[in-house]
Amino acid sequence: MDGDPVPLAGGDEAISLTINTRVRYGVNDDLTVFLDIPYVRRSLKDNGGDKETNDGLGDMVFLAKQKLYENPAKKSRAAVAFARKFDTGEYRHLPPELATGTGQENWLLIALAERSLGKTTWYTSVGHIWTGRREDLDVNPGQVFIANLAAEYRLGDSDNPWIAVGEINYFDQDKFRNGDTVIEASGSTTTKLALGMQYRPQPKAGRFYVLETEVQFPLAESGYARTREDPLI
Repeated sequence: MDGDPVPLAGGDEAISLTINTRVRYGVNDDLTVFLDIPYVRRSLKDNGGDKETNDGLGDMVFLAKQKLYENPAKKSRAAVAFARKFDTGEYRHLPPELATGTGQENWLLIALAERSLGKTTWYTSVGHIWTGRREDLDVNPGQVFIANLAAEYRLGDSDNPWIAVGEINYFDQDKFRNGDTVIEASGSTTTKLALGMQYRPQPKAGRFYVLETEVQFPLAESGYARTREDPLI
């Protein structure tokens, strides 16, 4: 969830809140599939004080993760994931600040690995997103490269439910195209740092839950991107 106001040009202000429901199913010991179903609520207030709100289903994501390697002795494993983002959100005849979807379908391929060392678990991933065309605008957003390095550190003994978390996220997107024309005022590269805490009590009767909150800070940016401090739950 993210409900922090964003100042826009001309004195306008936008607020976005997303609540995501994830369904996970283990096909077998090595293959797990996920379905993300987001509910999105967005508001736009102009400099005159008039406010407009739109809410509804966002773009759903289906993901399949295949485990490739696991070594319990070294507490390490690796996997590859494939995902597809569906065009299920509302976007037609809406400004971007009120759209619940992007108007395009994306495909993602990502490699993931993790390793536990003492109280710390390290995670890393690299991936590529093939972005779909916005048919209504005849715009093809640039392809995206992503990378992530994250760590979780358990505070206290193994029964302590509190875990400190931190991660660095890298995002690079090529320039957009309109037909055969490159849109020069597009494309971006950002690096962000996120720090926070996680509450993960011991499982009971085979069930568990995790609550995590982070604050995301921009470290570097270039191109046509704007980042800011961003609280996340």
